[in-house]
Amino acid sequence: EKYVPHIWEQNAITASYLLTSKAYGDLETLISFAKQGKNFEIIELARSGQESLDLAFLFLESNQEANLANWFRGEIIPNRVAREALHNAINSQSSNLESLPMYDVKTYIYGIYSLYTHSSYSALLDTIDVFHEDYDFSGISGYHYTLKNLDIAIDNLVVSLLLSIKNVNLKQQNLKGVNDADELLKQMGNQFATQEEIDKALEQFK
Repeated sequence: EKYVPHIWEQNAITASYLLTSKAYGDLETLISFAKQGKNFEIIELARSGQESLDLAFLFLESNQEANLANWFRGEIIPNRVAREALHNAINSQSSNLESLPMYDVKTYIYGIYSLYTHSSYSALLDTIDVFHEDYDFSGISGYHYTLKNLDIAIDNLVVSLLLSIKNVNLKQQNLKGVNDADELLKQMGNQFATQEEIDKALEQFK
């Protein structure tokens, strides 16, 4: 209540609160579906949750009043706008002389999610029960691929949620909230990467 005094206020904090809460709801549903081996569905939910958090980040950035106003009017803000904002924000704070390819990294991740969202043939192959040579009505392949994809679905969404919560608290200068988010990130095993690890991860985008 201290930071979101009224749910109908049309400002960046309220928008971020709604979007982050929606992503949390996606995570709850995703976990429920994972227990049922619903691999295809968890990837689609993961993408939806990530897009919500990308918008939350976008609206908390400066000079986003027009996009925020359009969103409150019911317009759809393309994800590429949020990706551009993230790219610019990260590189404005980076000490590297070379620009970090954050836009390309996010585009690559969404490309993987899109295979499922748009029912590509390669993604639909996950729904084939190879033992019965039929669609996976029994859930045999579903459980297999759910276990395989937990990291890009549940783990990534949890980390993104915590980073979003941390960002909100940073904007509100709530040090306790920032520290609480950092502690939860540590519990997730999310430690700071070394420069060597970062360079290796970004090598394919150069």
